[in-house]
Amino acid sequence: MRGKALLFVGMIAGAIFATTPQGKKVIGDVRKNVSAAWSRPDVQRTVSNVEDTVRTRVPVVGENIADAIAKAKPATTGPDGNGAA
Repeated sequence: MRGKALLFVGMIAGAIFATTPQGKKVIGDVRKNVSAAWSRPDVQRTVSNVEDTVRTRVPVVGENIADAIAKAKPATTGPDGNGAA
């Protein structure tokens, strides 16, 4: 609960800060820096590598999850096939 309260206070402080001229300048500077960093070739190359890795590994992860479910299913069903024993 404390974490949610701190998050809420931070959001309010950010909203107030964003309405000031200095806050708008800072937000503009951050946007410009993030845009510059995102458009760098090495960053785009890394993003592409991660996308390729995810595309190749997702089917394997899916198979591993299906295998784990199949192994766990007998342990969680009772003699009648419903619920725990």
